[in-house]
Amino acid sequence: MIGFKVPPERLEEVENTYLTSFVPEMEKHRGFAFVLVFRNAETNETFEVSIWEDDDALRESAKEGGVVEWKTNKLESITGDATVIENYELRLIT
Repeated sequence: MIGFKVPPERLEEVENTYLTSFVPEMEKHRGFAFVLVFRNAETNETFEVSIWEDDDALRESAKEGGVVEWKTNKLESITGDATVIENYELRLIT
């Protein structure tokens, strides 16, 4: 999960970056499933949750110089705010 703040005036740019850059690039990586972006309009807090097929695919995306580092650098340049990266295990309970 990547956490960051998106000021309202930067929201469209961030959304376009996901559509035209981030998602197409992530789709090139083995094991990428999908990405969700959540934003609280009152606080500007935003979270990206990318889902990977397994731990190996997640680790590959997080390698130095990998897709996670590239995304966080780009997000920080757009928003002017630091990003926070946290990893969680997904459990589907049905």
